[in-house]
Amino acid sequence: MEALKENISEIKKISDDKVSGKLNSLNRLVDNSLHVDRNWEDFKLYFENVHSDFFKILKDYKPDLSNYELKLCALIRLNLNMKETATILGISAESVKTARYRLRKKLALSREENLIDFIMNLENAYYLEKPN
Repeated sequence: MEALKENISEIKKISDDKVSGKLNSLNRLVDNSLHVDRNWEDFKLYFENVHSDFFKILKDYKPDLSNYELKLCALIRLNLNMKETATILGISAESVKTARYRLRKKLALSREENLIDFIMNLENAYYLEKPN
């Protein structure tokens, strides 16, 4: 993102006003993305203070989860509803519904298994199954 910002600045120097305005808009979008990334890192630190092994357990269970899917799992673990999750992620509630559906498939949950229950009980199940 930082490299993209530098490229935008270089192009801005040699462009006309119309292109410069578009580049400013693009630059703000990059800034916003960087801000969101920093907020996620802060959130992740606080979350891990409370749920210290959550991400480790989740990655042990399913190593190929993306950062976005880990974020979604963390928000589910906080018991946030779809509207609250949508606001935090900056997407529509319908997109959250789709993301949850895809997450269910990736976690290979059966139709009978509830995603929210699975995420909420993940740590307990891990420690019950873990040999001493």
